[in-house]
Amino acid sequence: MTVIQVTCPGCGKDYLLKPALAGKSAKCKCGTRIQVPELVPVYDSGELELEPPIEAPTATPPPIVEAPRTKDDLPFSPTMVDPSEEQEDSEGNFSEAGLKFVSVYGVLVMGFAGLVGLASTVFMIHIAFKMSEQPLFTFIGLLIAAANAMVWFIVYRMGEGLSHCERNAVQGMAAFFVLCLAISALAALKGVYDVAVLFALTAICVFLPPMIVGYLNWDGFHTDD
Repeated sequence: MTVIQVTCPGCGKDYLLKPALAGKSAKCKCGTRIQVPELVPVYDSGELELEPPIEAPTATPPPIVEAPRTKDDLPFSPTMVDPSEEQEDSEGNFSEAGLKFVSVYGVLVMGFAGLVGLASTVFMIHIAFKMSEQPLFTFIGLLIAAANAMVWFIVYRMGEGLSHCERNAVQGMAAFFVLCLAISALAALKGVYDVAVLFALTAICVFLPPMIVGYLNWDGFHTDD
């Protein structure tokens, strides 16, 4: 079906009108008068003979003959990488999200170890000096406080290693996880259930998550040289 397309000069709106409105005047919704153009008659071109287009001759380029090259002819570049070595490097199985989780968790472990280690050490020293009437017990209490400070310092350093994605930190977390579970089981056998629960929660909440994520993304960690 033939239609006439006109554009309102006032608002720019396009209209598609019937051929019956050709040559007449119409009014747009904005109030502007639009003069509909006349239809241009189209004549049959059957009597005309169209000449075929003249195609420009295309020149065929001569074939390029390349001399055979051997491995010794290739230019040497110090940055060339052996494809087998590149394939080995791409076989590492780890995720950036896992590495980021362990790194952030390491910072949290550092803060936890610093606060708990400092508080528990000060508390043990306070208890030791309260037994000043018995020098032997005071000495033993100070030794226990020093050992406690050393243990939490080691945990702090492991957290620092986790923040740098070091493999030895993940291995240290695994060792402390097993140690805490062993102490928890021993305390449960002795009937000291509050200590058993405390060490079990420490093993599960502090040492287990970075250990699992670390071993799942082991290829992304590096050795502390």
